[in-house]
Amino acid sequence: MELTLFDQKITLSKIFHHGQNQLAISFDYHLKLVELIKTLPDRKYSKTYNCWLLPYTKEHYQKLLDLINETNNVGLANKTLSTGIIDTALSKDVHTGISSSHDMTEESSVLPPKSEPEAADIRETKPEIRQHSTKTSIVLNGGNFFIQTPYNPNDANFLRSLDKTYWNTKYQNWVVKATSQNLDKLQQRFSYWNQESYLQCYTLIMEVEDPYVVELFSSPEFPKHFLLRVKGSQADFEFLKALPQRDYQADFKRWLIPKEQTLLDRIVEHYETDGARIINKVVLHKGDFVIESKSPEERKQFLLGKFGAPLRTTLTVYVNTMIRMRYSWNTIKSYTGSFASFVQHFGEDHLNLLETSHVNDYMATIACKNASEALLHTHINSIKFYYAKVIFRSDFKLEEVQRPKQSHTLPKLLTIQEVDRMLRSLDNLKHITMLYALYSSGIRLQELLNITINDIFWERNQILVRGGKGKKDRMVMLSQVLKEVFVYYFDSYQPKYHLFEGQDGEHQYSPRSVQQVVKQAAKKAGITRTVTPHVLRHCFATHLLDNGTDVRYIQELLGHKDIKTTLIYTHVTNAKLETIKSPIDQLNLGNKFQKNANV
Repeated sequence: MELTLFDQKITLSKIFHHGQNQLAISFDYHLKLVELIKTLPDRKYSKTYNCWLLPYTKEHYQKLLDLINETNNVGLANKTLSTGIIDTALSKDVHTGISSSHDMTEESSVLPPKSEPEAADIRETKPEIRQHSTKTSIVLNGGNFFIQTPYNPNDANFLRSLDKTYWNTKYQNWVVKATSQNLDKLQQRFSYWNQESYLQCYTLIMEVEDPYVVELFSSPEFPKHFLLRVKGSQADFEFLKALPQRDYQADFKRWLIPKEQTLLDRIVEHYETDGARIINKVVLHKGDFVIESKSPEERKQFLLGKFGAPLRTTLTVYVNTMIRMRYSWNTIKSYTGSFASFVQHFGEDHLNLLETSHVNDYMATIACKNASEALLHTHINSIKFYYAKVIFRSDFKLEEVQRPKQSHTLPKLLTIQEVDRMLRSLDNLKHITMLYALYSSGIRLQELLNITINDIFWERNQILVRGGKGKKDRMVMLSQVLKEVFVYYFDSYQPKYHLFEGQDGEHQYSPRSVQQVVKQAAKKAGITRTVTPHVLRHCFATHLLDNGTDVRYIQELLGHKDIKTTLIYTHVTNAKLETIKSPIDQLNLGNKFQKNANV
């Protein structure tokens, strides 16, 4: 049913929500109307359905009508309204609103479902997309995507699953929050944007979602210095701390840097490589030093500009493929540089004619130049990416490309006593919780930062790790000690979405900040060796193995695809070695030397 107040259309409907029937009140946002609805008793707002809810009773329904009548000063309660709401209001169509075929009685002011509803009866009550368009249209405006698409139940369910999505009845379109995650899902579903358009959308979204900005500016107060301010969850402060003669003004949250061209160039190069947007307003004695803010598309063009024109066509397709597959910018740069050397060696015209034997000969040439093992792997990966992901050459036998013999280095470890000292060395509750979580579950650094409050299953004593290495989800243990720490942590910090939030309370905690926390804890504990979050992961696995835990369980907890990766910890644990005696000790040969020693 539809009503009008303040020239706004109000839709009333019945929904089944949280185990009971509710009266849904839907309208486009209007400040006066919202304030009026807030005066109703027992009202609440549902983010799920993007509407206001009242208990499904005759009393609450009548109070709503009285409020509307009083506000309009007109008798709006016509025959249809006065008859009340019936239990079968949505039995035929979720859009029919309030039916009038039956009256509510005083004995049954609350109308529960006649029986436990079947799965098919608990329908999504957001309006479905109607058949209003022959093709999909997606427009990015402000902070939202506005989507019109031909009706399809699967598409409708997909759109409902996106974060912060609702159906706009007035304009007959879907409104989806403009996030990088939603952008990727929409592209995968509808293949709507070409490469250039996708990058433009991605750039605009990231500038709002997580702006990583380095601002450089001058001040008459400091004629021999320039000022620097870094914004963003991924800001690298350790780099700034290492600069000579720098100073930090905590009151203004800015760095004071000597005004030298070499230092300015060094800062710009570092943060540009790190993916930051640079706003440079520094005026040096030689004139203006201007650096344009670089979007992903601009960074791509900057990268391709390093290579000659003959390579541009091949490298452009190569880079676009990696960007589309969401490779990190560091990987894109390293792969592109390695692959460019490969193309220059053989020439663009011969790429499709090459076989694995040519690749192996080329790698032998690179190896003779004393290239590191890591660099050799990068060259091989860049070449294999081209044949497997760019041109999809099925006859190219990737498995025959020979890799350098893998070196096996043992993981760095701490004793249980050293870990204990680290955990006891900190005073900050957030930092303590981070270290407890890393060591008690063996998760990786980025996995820790990706945890949301909904990923913690208190009753099952488990934590859901989403999108781990290989983009796989898994469950890890929630220890009793960490559970108790979580109680204090949640009470103090009250995280809204991510378990560990940055200073702005919206984005994830910075990875570099966690690394610094671990480093400082090790220093306070008197540990001189380099300690990283990954070292705590190694300690988790090794200490479990020392306690007799089956290596297959450890494999699952660590998320290793191949048990061979886990078995490396059998080479570093020494708890059992201390109890093993060499066979020679059973021969009592030591008595002979004891006698000789007494002579």
